[in-house]
Amino acid sequence: MRRVSAPDRGLSAARAAARRAIPALALPLALSACTGDMAASLYPGARVEVGGDVFTVRADTPGTMTLRNFATGAANQARLFDNAGRAAALASGCAVATLSQDPGANVYRATLDCP
Repeated sequence: MRRVSAPDRGLSAARAAARRAIPALALPLALSACTGDMAASLYPGARVEVGGDVFTVRADTPGTMTLRNFATGAANQARLFDNAGRAAALASGCAVATLSQDPGANVYRATLDCP
């Protein structure tokens, strides 16, 4: 079987090289787009920053809300949990009655104690 090179198919060498580079660039670009403010802006809700952590805060039902954080990793979960509670209180103007974290994700669910 004869192997046909890119220039033989009518593509220039530069265009063929660009096609090979696209998959190599896709992962770093996708990862950079999913960090911090970029990812937070893709989700519905208000942007709230507490202690340098950015959360997207969305009211689910009266008295409950979901908070998401995208920029930080596993090493600082205690700080993120505390800041998520403060972000919920700041965004709602209410006291946080309960706060839980979804397993394996920086997604927090708060129930609120509003007057």
